[in-house]
Amino acid sequence: GKPAATGAGYAVSEHSDADTPAVGVHTRAPPVDASRQQHVAQVAPEPADSVPVVHARDVPPPPGSGPGAIQFEESAVMCEEAIGKVKLALVRTGGADGTLTVKYATRDGTAVAGVDYVACSGLVTFAPGEIRKEIAIEIVDDDQPEPDTTFVVELSAESSIVLASRNRSCSITILDDDSWQERMLRLQTQLRNALAHTLYSSTTWSDRLRDAIELSGGVDEETGEEIPPTTFDAVMHALSLFWKVQFALVPPETWLMGWPAFVVSLGFVGLWTAVVGEIASLFGCIVGLGDFVTALTLVALGTSLPDTFASKIAAENEPTADSSITNVTGSNSVNVFLGLGIPWIIGSLYYRGNYVVPAGSLAFSIIVYSALAFLAICTLTARRILTGAELGGGRMGARVTSAFLTTLWLIYILLSSLYDKKQIPELQVQPS
Repeated sequence: GKPAATGAGYAVSEHSDADTPAVGVHTRAPPVDASRQQHVAQVAPEPADSVPVVHARDVPPPPGSGPGAIQFEESAVMCEEAIGKVKLALVRTGGADGTLTVKYATRDGTAVAGVDYVACSGLVTFAPGEIRKEIAIEIVDDDQPEPDTTFVVELSAESSIVLASRNRSCSITILDDDSWQERMLRLQTQLRNALAHTLYSSTTWSDRLRDAIELSGGVDEETGEEIPPTTFDAVMHALSLFWKVQFALVPPETWLMGWPAFVVSLGFVGLWTAVVGEIASLFGCIVGLGDFVTALTLVALGTSLPDTFASKIAAENEPTADSSITNVTGSNSVNVFLGLGIPWIIGSLYYRGNYVVPAGSLAFSIIVYSALAFLAICTLTARRILTGAELGGGRMGARVTSAFLTTLWLIYILLSSLYDKKQIPELQVQPS
């Protein structure tokens, strides 16, 4: 082509060819010195029924000098299972001189090569002036609902100076699009929890006391607007005002990462557990129930029902049953380790090691409990095989399972009570 000519503040580049007409592009530029090299874009001839293609002949190098270093553009990427191939960008920073070559290879995480993605490895070469490259990794799509899985792509080179100090690996999370309904439910739950935290969390004791005393109908989860209280809300507010005011004395959960709130709440729970136990014992004494039967019925209900409601809320607001099962297991552990362990330690110290607690009907109770617990575990296992989950499922199946587990509890109470009342022959346990 002809050399660029300048004049009247314009730089003009002309392209001529024996077979194609000349096409030019005009760009506004200030007058330049004739001895200075000029970078001018060249426009290819426009084929019929197509859009002109501009070829950059001279691209300014990135800031910096030297060969630079290579890294992933992002350290973590998320993609749908049905994406086909996920593309990862590699960038060259700090310079673009010379040629650089790096190796890449996949590594399993929770995602398994050949099952969730296709393992691959190879070389990526950056020519002088190149600052960005892409690699593609194939994702395996199936029709089975499964948890989100993750694998890693790592960079390596013969010389460590070729790699940047960060983003030497990229974590790819494969989102299971077969269970999109579960993810939507999870997102809805997270939004509901965030809204509840925003509306109900307080940072001062005065806010907590005001919220406990004021009558409110709650908040609409969809719009965030307050709902006018109903007659039922007023009755329940009057009945629970004592408990609301008392637990409003718990420090705000925003203080010291929630530890003061946890300790004070645990203290209140322990206090009222002792109160419920004493009231139940007095009631059992009045109506003629033995301590063993009273403990199995009244005390157990008074201390375990709050845990049951807490587990129900956790199961409804979480995608898995982990939180609800952990709550039940943890509360029972506290009841056993603290409720029995601390009194026994105190008694042993007070009586200097001569503290003896009669076993009573403990052996028979453990045998019955173990047998019924085995049936309960078998029921949960059968639900996992048949419905894919221990909790939830169809309404009829959930009701049948609930009725069966409740029946197991009633059988345990009945047999243990009959044994305590000498209606069942005593077990002959040989002392060790």
